Amino acid sequence: PTLPWHATVIQPGKNHGNDNHAGLDIGDIDQDGMADIAFANGWYQAPSTLDGSWTWQDRSTTDQLPG
Repeated sequence: PTLPWHATVIQPGKNHGNDNHAGLDIGDIDQDGMADIAFANGWYQAPSTLDGSWTWQDRSTTDQLPG
């Protein structure tokens, strides 16, 4: 706990406004083995590598996921 945290900006300038009032959660939404980040209005699909780009998915894309 004495080491500093490393912060990664997922999408500079993205403002979720009041849509993320319920907070956020982390889980493998698209079942690809990578931890995605969920908001009330959508989710960020994790890249396949740590230095890759995160992809914003609108909440409506969740209806198209497997399972």
